[in-house]
Amino acid sequence: MVQIREYPTFLFSFDLAKCFTQNFIHHPLGRLKKGGKFIFIDLFQDPKYYPDPSKIDIAIESRNGMITERVRLDKIIELPFPLKHKKVLGYAEIITGRIVEKDSR
Repeated sequence: MVQIREYPTFLFSFDLAKCFTQNFIHHPLGRLKKGGKFIFIDLFQDPKYYPDPSKIDIAIESRNGMITERVRLDKIIELPFPLKHKKVLGYAEIITGRIVEKDSR
């Protein structure tokens, strides 16, 4: 008989949005100089699982980033089936911007 091991609750008690923004937004933006450009591919726009997309905007702005364009991936390139499916790239979005001085927003 297979034993099911009980995992400590701390393994499941982290904030995914906080983890995502700290590791994948703050780190790269912190390396850019003023005027530097960035581009992110956001695969997590499914409102069922990520109801507040403004968290990404707040994280970018907290590192002096200014979003210049947000475009769904399927508006840029034609996604064939199965790539256009919502569970693959259907919610993917391109976020571009640049680093600005705090006063120039």
